[in-house]
Amino acid sequence: MSNDYIPLMQSLIRNVLRKFYEPHHCVIMDILLEHLLLKENEICSHMHMLGKEFNRLIIKLREDKFIRQESKIETTPDGRQLLQQCYFLDFREIKDIIKYKIYKMGKIISKRENQNLSDIEIEFKCLECENIFSILEVQSFMKDFKFFCPDCDLILKETKTENSFELHTLMMKDLKEIIEMLKQADKFDIPTMDYFQVLDLKKKNEQKKEEKTIEIKTPIIEIEIKEESLSQNILTESFPEDNITFSDKEIEIEPKKINKKEEPLISVNGEMKKLSEITTDDQEKMTEDEYEEYFRILEEE
Repeated sequence: MSNDYIPLMQSLIRNVLRKFYEPHHCVIMDILLEHLLLKENEICSHMHMLGKEFNRLIIKLREDKFIRQESKIETTPDGRQLLQQCYFLDFREIKDIIKYKIYKMGKIISKRENQNLSDIEIEFKCLECENIFSILEVQSFMKDFKFFCPDCDLILKETKTENSFELHTLMMKDLKEIIEMLKQADKFDIPTMDYFQVLDLKKKNEQKKEEKTIEIKTPIIEIEIKEESLSQNILTESFPEDNITFSDKEIEIEPKKINKKEEPLISVNGEMKKLSEITTDDQEKMTEDEYEEYFRILEEE
């Protein structure tokens, strides 16, 4: 079964998350998109947080069915059995949920627009003095079946005020990229996957990554061997034993200066703080960009 749809779905999910969800939701999904399936303690380790805090953050994604959860019993080396919560992604379900949510948004906005259209207000305005009168007020100003301004004695002009802002058009414009991705995703036969299928897919992806790593390392090893043999040849040819001489001067070797790595600074709502000083409260104050930068630095550390 081809997995060509995965990069497209990853882009689609990231796009949706960054438009409609909080930064911590984006981080959780980014981790799962990278690994496809993880245990709760593994995600907590990636995010550098406790399980209690993680469970609070993931509620929204679980409710919206962007993440699937299954409980699995795991046997420890000492024979104990532990209940582990596993989280994984079902791309087919996520695609259908995104389509349904866009459909519901369109329905709600269309309904509101129709309500606004029915609430058109009719008013009468004098072009001379620019006074405005309601439809009830002008009833007393009628002469010969026409409405006249009581001050200027000129015919009042009827005006209509509409409260519709074409929200549906604005929504479709804002979601154009997401809709295009959904159309492309519909061209693929994306299967519904359970825990074991996702686990198998994860293992295959990890195996491919290992094979690519081996392919990259092999030429490097060959180059190192060639360089080593070449250096040996140069030494034997250029410096025969009979001609080797040494200077009487002592060679002073300066100790290498070890540059102490400076602790990175993190921006918290515009205020710079050291990485070690960041607290949970600081994380909640961060903007989306600040939180993603903080998470990236944590991964590097």
